Formats: sequence, structure tokens, C-alpha cells
Amino acid sequence: MSTFVQHHTQRLLALARPKSLQREQLTSQDAATTQRLSQIFEQLSSHDLSPETKREQIAGLAELQTSTGQGATSEIERSVFAAAAVSVYEDAMGLVLQQALEIEEEMNWWADVNSSRWDSLYYFVSMLPVRIKRALVTIYDTLVAQDIPLSQAFRNPRSVLQLVQDRLGPRALTRSVYPRLHSHLTLYASPLTLAHSECETHRAALEALRDLRAEQLGVLARLRPAFRPDAPMPFALSLKAALVLEEPAKVHPQSTKGSGRARATSLAPPTLASTLRKLTMVVLPAYQSAHIDALAPLAKPSALVRAWPRLAFVPPLVWGVFHYSAGLQVSWTEAVETVRGFWTGYVVAPIKEILETVRAAGGDGVRVVSPEALKADMESLKRMAESLAKDRLSYTPAQLADLSAKIQAGDLGPVLRVYEEEMRSPLRSAIGGNLVRALLIQVQKTKVDLDVAMNGIDKLIRSQELTFAFVGVAPALVIVWGVGGWIKRALTGSADHGRYGGQRSRTRAFLAIRRVERLLLTTHSSELSPQTYGLLLLSLHQLRAFGNHLPRGSRLREGFLQDVEDLENSDENVRREDKLAIVQRMWRSWAKVLGWDAFHLDKSSGPL
Repeated sequence: MSTFVQHHTQRLLALARPKSLQREQLTSQDAATTQRLSQIFEQLSSHDLSPETKREQIAGLAELQTSTGQGATSEIERSVFAAAAVSVYEDAMGLVLQQALEIEEEMNWWADVNSSRWDSLYYFVSMLPVRIKRALVTIYDTLVAQDIPLSQAFRNPRSVLQLVQDRLGPRALTRSVYPRLHSHLTLYASPLTLAHSECETHRAALEALRDLRAEQLGVLARLRPAFRPDAPMPFALSLKAALVLEEPAKVHPQSTKGSGRARATSLAPPTLASTLRKLTMVVLPAYQSAHIDALAPLAKPSALVRAWPRLAFVPPLVWGVFHYSAGLQVSWTEAVETVRGFWTGYVVAPIKEILETVRAAGGDGVRVVSPEALKADMESLKRMAESLAKDRLSYTPAQLADLSAKIQAGDLGPVLRVYEEEMRSPLRSAIGGNLVRALLIQVQKTKVDLDVAMNGIDKLIRSQELTFAFVGVAPALVIVWGVGGWIKRALTGSADHGRYGGQRSRTRAFLAIRRVERLLLTTHSSELSPQTYGLLLLSLHQLRAFGNHLPRGSRLREGFLQDVEDLENSDENVRREDKLAIVQRMWRSWAKVLGWDAFHLDKSSGPL
């Protein structure tokens, strides 16, 4: 049962509940009858009661009233009849609402097919067997009517077509293949033109049927203020609703087959209980049957018709799998190994390296220059310089310590002065002097400088090691995320289960609130017509269904449903201007949060 219908009838059930039930009042009546009435009232007041149980209870109520031979005289009896009337009224509203939603679902399907060239072409191909069958049935019926054997028809097919045209009309075959085709189109039109025309014709017919259901829903919703549980008869409301439910028989007389007069006569029973019983067991099922008959020729094709073009590829695929099983097995093995190598080498291994880097915190691992090698080269340079200074310059221990500190800081001034003096006589100094020692010290200094530079580069690399690791694994993670999302959408169809119900649900909610505003703006009177009010209720039902996708317990869900409830308010004090103000508040409050401001209407939006 729809949440809107429950909310709409909750107040009526509260009015039907007995205000006081004194003990002496109960004991003055038959105890078994009173107990049974109390049980029926509690069950009819519950929204969880199944239709079968409800029919049984109303039938029992009729039998009870028949056995007692009295009307509703006590308060508990009046409450039971009032609750039964509200229950039937609730079923009627729920039935009409559900039928209108089914029609809108069919409308959206035809609109989606009509908006896509590929879907229209696919629809044309999928309907070919059905159309061929219709044409063959028409030809066969014509041949049977003319007593022409099939063998003669096969020998001269052109004469058969001429016979069909002469007997049934020049467009008989076209009408049999395309029952709802526009008069100016023929079978020689392009497939897309034929498909578009048929989709638009079905959608327009469904829209007219939807408007009838919306008007019916609006009339039923407007009956609530007329409900009086005590006088003159609580069932007057349900009787009026039952008379309104006879409208489909006038719109689709072929579905009733002339039973409208008899049914209207049967709606005047002597007791309220028998009337409730007939409403539950006769009128509402007949209304549903008429709806099925009216919707059947306008509904989308069956699942088998829509699926057979895809199923036609199954035998060739199966044959190809068995015929090329060896090659496919090799390709499958290679594909599995490729995926496994990609996963191991580009996803798992880099992530392990990142974890090892974080765990090591830059302390371990291969280095360009180790600290021990740099320290050994520096100590060797100090010893070489101190030895030269001691032998050539006769440095004291204090001067040697000062020289060691200068070398640690990168200053080789004393050694360079010795080198400059030795270079004054290079040949003599090279043979018997200290020129070679000075040159070797400078070579060692160059090595130390190179080690220091490489050590700095090593520190820089290690400081950005995590950055390099994440940059290396990022492309693989992006590929995994993209492929995984595509597989999830392909297997589960999760396009409608994303944020706030998914893109499609948010689009439907956007179209629903837009239609609410459009209906209110196009109505110039303060009071809405039954059809406009019914269309408004359909859109509000879609908005309430969308609200169920919002996060539970969030202020977004609570505020959104409060706005929907304000729009559902059917009190006379709520004017059209008040509802427009509520719509403006919803645009202002939820458009940015729900992404409505980013939507752009196109043909796929469907009819409004």
C-alpha cells in the first residue's frame, strides 16, 4: 500500500474509532457478536491486512449483519462499518494509484525507445516476427473466408495480396501489421519512421489513459472531507466512490461487454455490509480487469519479443566456442596470466614496497653512497693532508687538529699552498719533492666532494620515496577502479543504486518536481481540477519514493519528506499559491544538494 494512501486515510480511521466503550454497553449485547465486531474493527484498522483477509472480514461482516437482522445501532457496530468503508476507500485509491503508475511506467518505456535511434531500430527488428505473424493471420483468414486452398495461394501470391486489398481495403495489410500506424504512413516508409510513429502513438494513447486514471484519483482523493462516521451512513462515502469507479466502463465499453447496467443496478443493496462486500469482491476486481484489458494493447512487447534478437546470437556463439575451443582456451589462459601478472607486478608489488618503505622509515635499503664509505673517504683525506703538513710544513699537534677541522669543513688551503710551491719546479718536485702527494690529496678531495654530492642526492630521493611509489602504483589503481566499476554496473545494474538512488532516480525526481510546478503554474484557479490534482498526486508519489533512497536518519531525508507531505496536504486552507511557495522552497533547498541544477532536459526525459 502506498505511503500517501495510508497517510490520506489515517485520519478517517481515527474518526471511525469509537470514542468510548463502557463495559455495561458491551455486556448489554451478545458477547460473541461484540467480540467478533471488535476483532474485525482492529483488523480493518491495520494497514498490514492482506486483501484476502480483508475480503473474508467484510464477508463475515455481511453475514453477521444478516444474522442479526439489524443495522449499525451501537457505537462499536458503527465504528466497524466506518472502518470497513475506509478500508474499501483505501483499496480503491491504492488500486487507481497503482494503475496510473503502471501506465506511466509504460509511457516512459515508449518515450525512451522513441528518443534513441538505436533503440528504435532494435524495437523494429524485435517486432518483425510479430508483424509477420499478424500479416499471415490476416491473409489466412481471408483465404478461409473465400474458400481458397493454400496450394492455390502459393502458386499466385500476388493475387492473394490483391484479394486481401479488395476484401478488407487497400490498407488492410498495413493496418494488420501496424494497428496504430498514422494514416499517411505506409509499409514502404523507413524502419525508423515506422518505429518512431508507433512509439509516439502508443505513448499518446497511454498518456490519455493516464490522465483518466489521474482524474479518477483526484476525484477519490477529494472525497475524504465528506466522510462522516456516524450519520447518515458511513458507507455513503464508499458508495459514492464505487459509483465513480464505474467510469472505466464508459471509457472502455469493450472491456465490460454490456454489463454496466446490471452492475449499476447491483450497487443498491439493502444493507451496507452487502454493499461493502460487492465493492470488495465485484466492483474493484472488475475495475482491475477493465484496466488490464485497456492496457494490454498499449503495453511494451513481452520479454521474449524484446530478447530474441540477442538470443539469436547464442547458437553461433555456442558453435564458435566448441569449434575454436583450443584456441579460446589458450587465449583464456594468456588473458588470465596477463591479468595475474598485472595484478601482481603493478598492484600488489608496489603496494608491498610502499608498506616496506613506511615500515623502514628511510633507514634501510640500497643507497647510492653509504655513510660508512663517505666517512672512510673523509678520514683518508684527513690523514693524507696531516701527513703532508707534518712532513712538509712541520705542523705541531695543535696545528694538525686545526687542519683536520678545516678539511672537515672543506678547506684545503695549506695543501694548496704546498702544491703551488711545488709547481714552481714541477720536474724536480715530481721526482724528489711532494708534488705527487699534493696531487693525490686533491684527487681524494674530489672523491670526497663527489661522495657528499651523491649523499645529498640520495637523501633527496629517499625523502620523496613515498611520492614516487604512489605515482608508480596510481595508474594501475585507476585501471582497476575503472574496470571494477564497469563490471559491477554490468553485473548488478547499479546505475540506479548510486548516490541518492543513482542518476536515473534523481532525474525522475527532478522531472516530478518540475511537473508539480508546471501543473500549479498552468492552473489559474485557486482550486485544482480532479485531473490536475491526480497528476499532482502521481508526481508527489514519485517524490516520496525518491525520498526513501535518501540516507536514513539524515536531515536531508527528513526535510525532503516534510516538503512532500506539505504538498500532499489536501486541506481547503492550503491554496495553490501556498503549494507554489513550497515548490520554490524545495528548488531553493534541494536543487544544489541533489544535483538538479546540473540537469539538462532532452528527449530522454520523457513526457511531462
